[in-house]
Amino acid sequence: METCNYCMLCMRRCPAAAITVSRENSTWAIEHLTCIGCNVCVEVCAKKSLSMSKDSKPVHTRAEVGPQGQRPGHEEWHKQAAAPVE
Repeated sequence: METCNYCMLCMRRCPAAAITVSRENSTWAIEHLTCIGCNVCVEVCAKKSLSMSKDSKPVHTRAEVGPQGQRPGHEEWHKQAAAPVE
């Protein structure tokens, strides 16, 4: 994530539409269950921010109990929202 410049090329070229990029929020996410493993995103990334691995992460089938019902690993892809100003 440190090298990504949020150009959105990976998202535009993904044939499975498994990647979401938000330039405004400086975030991106990959839906691993939608990804078809074609490697197009890795090939088009000019910054080499993406890579494919044979090692898979565990799949979580339901949200763990948390303040917002987020699944494990949520922090990895999404920044926490700022507290509302009253």
